[in-house]
Amino acid sequence: MAVTQDGKDFTTYLTKKPSATAVAFYDWLAEVVGYGELDLKSVALATTLRMEFQASKWWAENKDSYRAAHKPVTKNEQRLLDEIASLRSKIAEVTETANITPAQPAARRSGTSKATRGANQTAVESPY
Repeated sequence: MAVTQDGKDFTTYLTKKPSATAVAFYDWLAEVVGYGELDLKSVALATTLRMEFQASKWWAENKDSYRAAHKPVTKNEQRLLDEIASLRSKIAEVTETANITPAQPAARRSGTSKATRGANQTAVESPY
């Protein structure tokens, strides 16, 4: 027996026959949504236990993390994501077409060149 934090046992729903409403909802979802992979038992459990789930301590404790992880993307965010994807595609296309390899940083020499050695020194007049 699986008992929730609220002290309720919902395993009894596993053996119950789906209600007429659950069967109708299952048929309606398949017809209207067009998703043929639905499972009648899952639809029946979801329709029956939704309110219990939303009132549970488990949902109260986990709601914020689930909402943050599944936050809907705004139209502006989606537009920016689409633009980024388009630019990445264009960069890949240009790189592939031009057969460009990423540039390697130039090797640096230590020390200063003859041309800059004298330029960095200030002239000092002789006191004599």
